Amino acid sequence: MLSGKETIGKLFELSLGAIIGGFITIAVFGTSTLEYKDGYKEQYFDIPAKAPDELVIQHKGKKIENISVYDFAIYNRSFKDLKDVTVFFEVLPKDGKSIPDLISRGLYPPSSLPEKIGISEISQKDEDLYSFKLDVVKQTGSDTYYLARFIFEGKDAPEIRVSIPKNAGVDINEYSNWREYAIIILVLVGMILAMVVISSFIDGWQHKGTWSKRSSRLIEVLDKTQSATLSEKTIGEITDNYEKEFKSKSPYFYRKASEALAKFKSNKNVNKDAA
Repeated sequence: MLSGKETIGKLFELSLGAIIGGFITIAVFGTSTLEYKDGYKEQYFDIPAKAPDELVIQHKGKKIENISVYDFAIYNRSFKDLKDVTVFFEVLPKDGKSIPDLISRGLYPPSSLPEKIGISEISQKDEDLYSFKLDVVKQTGSDTYYLARFIFEGKDAPEIRVSIPKNAGVDINEYSNWREYAIIILVLVGMILAMVVISSFIDGWQHKGTWSKRSSRLIEVLDKTQSATLSEKTIGEITDNYEKEFKSKSPYFYRKASEALAKFKSNKNVNKDAA
């Protein structure tokens, strides 16, 4: 049965493995999932009620009352670039109102990338369904994003639903903060575990050095006091029994590393003798 210290050491060992495995999984196998934040601004132009009648808003020569804007910020935090991604936007009526006329639409890359390169719109037969194909969706992190913008005529914006074909190997979900929280927790726990492991090795080396000196002094004392009656074998037995009785265990991680190293050397010697 494990002692209290052994149990704590084992828990630390398992936690360390989980932390390392988590980082490897996130960094190497990052899930192929895009995330989005959406939002809209109705009655985009905040025109004062007392504005003069001469103030007119036009689009392609046609007078319009106002515009409403619906934006999607699309993030790729999967730790890898995603190729050949098609994103669909379905415009739906809101609150029983008809869908307003669409004035403009577009999907734009982060400001750090050349505009429109590798992005093309794919025409759809279905009315009020729009799609854009991206040759590559670069990693964006949490600070930059691809922007999909839809501009409608009128004061009211419709609903818009975003999706990706199910067989595309890529998914899109609403933006979640769990990644930031998970990474912060992983980093903090990793730092604590690293400090514990380093401290364990330092204490282990000190423990080994201290016990080596103590054993040497015991042998010297036995040689001086009973050199005539105690054989070398007897002195060795005394020191061995003394070590078994009074020597405390080395720190957990240091002991495990020493055992692993000893096993590696033993296997290496066996393979060398067999060859």
